Amino acid sequence: MTAPIFTPKTTAELRTEREHILQDLAPRTIDELREQRAVDQISAIDEATLNRYEALCFVIGD
Repeated sequence: MTAPIFTPKTTAELRTEREHILQDLAPRTIDELREQRAVDQISAIDEATLNRYEALCFVIGD
């Protein structure tokens, strides 16, 4: 039998992960990353961070 592809998390755990992303990003903001992406001036690491943040927002439903 294969291992699960992902580990289920509660909404509270997902919110905590999202807040951790914001803390790591400070003093920059998500809006700044979106602006950089809009003009194609975002680094690969920042784009991955932004994608993760947006995915968490989608899953949480915010």
